[in-house]
Amino acid sequence: MDSPNADSTVLRNDMASTRDVRLRALQKELSDHLKDHNSSDARSSWKERHDALATEVATQRQRKSLQREASKRRDLTELLRLHTKSIATKRRTERLSDTSKGNLDIEVEYIQDEEGKRMDERKREEKRKREEERKQEEERKREEERKREEERKREEERKREEERKREEERKREEEEKEKERKRHDGIKQQYEDAYREFVQAREDCSLPDHGLRAFFRLYDAKWDVLKNPIELQPLAFAELPWPILSEHLLSPSEITMERVQQFIFHPTRHKDMTKVLIIREELLRWHPDKFESLILPKVRECDKQLVAEASGLIIRALYGLKSLGHT
Repeated sequence: MDSPNADSTVLRNDMASTRDVRLRALQKELSDHLKDHNSSDARSSWKERHDALATEVATQRQRKSLQREASKRRDLTELLRLHTKSIATKRRTERLSDTSKGNLDIEVEYIQDEEGKRMDERKREEKRKREEERKQEEERKREEERKREEERKREEERKREEERKREEERKREEEEKEKERKRHDGIKQQYEDAYREFVQAREDCSLPDHGLRAFFRLYDAKWDVLKNPIELQPLAFAELPWPILSEHLLSPSEITMERVQQFIFHPTRHKDMTKVLIIREELLRWHPDKFESLILPKVRECDKQLVAEASGLIIRALYGLKSLGHT
């Protein structure tokens, strides 16, 4: 936007240009008039016109001077107004600056105070979280310690229980072994008693029936020994309980169905059992699978073939008796 000083300068320049044009026009008119009028009337008229023109020029110059003075006063007034306005603006700006600076200081102080409060709150929150984490960690450690203690107690209890069970199992095994040993000892004792009874009956010829009963008891006692896991010396062929009424069986050829029948159905043997039960009992004793797995391993190596052959003859004789109607 143009200032008031610039407007005044343009106006003065326009007025000066107008006056110059006016003066040049008057001078040209005067020169033309002098050329056309050489008479005294003309000179008189020219003088009048010259005086009038001089008066007009003087008037215009005076007016021009007054206008310049008025323009200067206006310029001074405008400059004074602008200067006053500038000073007022500067003072207002300074007041606003001071006010803004004060407000800014207050705002900065407020922001710093709020930031300090937030920092304090954040520190308190962090401290609270650390305290909670510490408590949680302590609680976790106590819980782990409690679990370890419980696990240790359970492990100790389990070990005590296992030890107790092992001790009970050991005692039970010892009791079973003791019972088995006593039973085996009883079987051995029965065999020894039966053998002594048989020997005594054999020497006492006055009681033949007593000798047969002793022989039958010795046969059953030998089977009791063989069926149980009793440690024995390897047995000879003649030491096995053959169902033949012969004290010393020396060869499988001596075994026949008639001799087996005479032995197992003898009147003094198993008076309270039927022939069916007697045959069934003997078949269980001489069953090939059981005989080979339980009895044959206890025989001397040199007699195993003879024993196997003799046991085969006995099992065929038993099945033969069974097929004859003894069922």
